[in-house]
Amino acid sequence: MKEQLLTRVFALTMTLLLALSFTGCQKASDKMDEAVYGALDKVESQSSSKYGSAQEIVDDYAAQMKKKARTLGKELKNEAPARYKKDGSLAILLKEKTGVLADLYGKGSGEISTYVLYNGDGQAQPYIDALYDAYTEATDLLMDDYEEALKTVR
Repeated sequence: MKEQLLTRVFALTMTLLLALSFTGCQKASDKMDEAVYGALDKVESQSSSKYGSAQEIVDDYAAQMKKKARTLGKELKNEAPARYKKDGSLAILLKEKTGVLADLYGKGSGEISTYVLYNGDGQAQPYIDALYDAYTEATDLLMDDYEEALKTVR
């Protein structure tokens, strides 16, 4: 009788353990599905782009940087007298303004890299180099305004 009771308790325990392990497996499986589908969704969202080519990205960001350089140049000239009195130099102001252009260049470079990675549009480096040329042109525009601002505060 004691043996039968022990056998039944053992069988019941094993059944509970088995049921719990299936439940745990299902939860683990559900978590795995979440992770896989979440990663696939992320890849899909990264691979979809509003651009049709890497060159479009270069053109768009080049235009943005040129436009922003003009705006920043105007701001720099307007802020120059007060900043010169405060700092005795316009270098910090220039650094702040070129930082905005550098951020645009960084975003554009990232956009190009992502586009090329997911759309197989050749190598990213030629496009990033072209974007860097546009960044240099934009900073040259800003430097022209900086030199004008220097003339007014001296």
